[in-house]
Amino acid sequence: MVDRIRLVERALGTSILTQGVVIDEGMCVAARHRRCVCSKCIDACPHGALSIEGRSVVCDASACTHCGACISACPTEAIASTLLSKKDLLARLVSSIEATERRPVLACSEALGALTAEGRFANDRVVALPCLDRIDEALLLSALAMHGSEVSLVCGNCEECEIGCGAFGQVLASVQGILQQAGLGEGVRFEAAREFPAHAFGAESVEAGEPDEPSKGRSSLSRRELLSGTRGRIAKAASDVADEVIVGSALHSIASQLGLLEPDSPIVASSRGQVSAWAIGALAEPLLSGERQDEERAMHIASCRVDSRIFGLPQIDFGKCHNCHLCTTYCPTGALAKRSEGPKVLGFETRQHLCCQCLACVNICKVGALELKTSVRLSDVLLEKARCQLYD
Repeated sequence: MVDRIRLVERALGTSILTQGVVIDEGMCVAARHRRCVCSKCIDACPHGALSIEGRSVVCDASACTHCGACISACPTEAIASTLLSKKDLLARLVSSIEATERRPVLACSEALGALTAEGRFANDRVVALPCLDRIDEALLLSALAMHGSEVSLVCGNCEECEIGCGAFGQVLASVQGILQQAGLGEGVRFEAAREFPAHAFGAESVEAGEPDEPSKGRSSLSRRELLSGTRGRIAKAASDVADEVIVGSALHSIASQLGLLEPDSPIVASSRGQVSAWAIGALAEPLLSGERQDEERAMHIASCRVDSRIFGLPQIDFGKCHNCHLCTTYCPTGALAKRSEGPKVLGFETRQHLCCQCLACVNICKVGALELKTSVRLSDVLLEKARCQLYD
């Protein structure tokens, strides 16, 4: 396995035999309260690298392969990779969108390792991932929102792979389901294959050989200069998208924030549901206004419901509720909050775009007064609308 990983490291340009993932206990559902139960990351890990000790999720770095399955599975995004941050992943996505003329390619280490063994490299045309299990709905929807009608997912043989397990199919199905229910799937194509598409290789595609020879397509710039140049390309890509594809403020927000990619950028700090909502809004905007306006489809978007794994609606049974508000206190995302008027508590506010289906509120309620609905009204999500549930 180590030899294969070394080959992968050459393709990724970094070491992955370092440390495992890191867990933010402030966001981890299992660590928030003794009544909170969640093992989604542990269940998703194909190598048994994660376990619960006390009320903390811990990672065995010697078993972790950075496949990212736990990151995608974690509803509250409490897990981060020490190899590939969310910020870096978004930067690679923008570079691929620009380099491939809006046809991004995402590839796993197994596929990249085989490519590298053949002496070929795809550079910034391909989003290099240890495993496609790292992708989530927000990433794929963002790729589409930035005028990408075709997204290629290249993977190796998942059954024989020692890094991941091929769970990315669940995410792909989730995105396709959201688009279909919202009536936004027309003209969108996801292609999962073992072979790289032709557009993954351009003039900058290089052969293996002397890495510092300009004739071989390699850069002789320093790491600092390369990073500086990458930031410039990212900013240009975002600017091009915002200028060429005018689909409203939602897309402009995504493009500009991806272009900036500062540590406190909203898109970097925002939840999976928020980013997904922005991206869906960007995809829907042309149907709601402008030359492509479609009244029938606009009405569908305004009234339809979407059932997915990334949005949710907590519902309170006031006949059982004791008004203790432990649920609002321990909600990790702010999806469930008190509705007050001065010192008087009137009820609850629920924000479906912030609810990630972590079930913390359901688990913590001692009287079983909460139920989580996975079907939400799309317009409430897109408008980031707070739904009120008031006491009689």
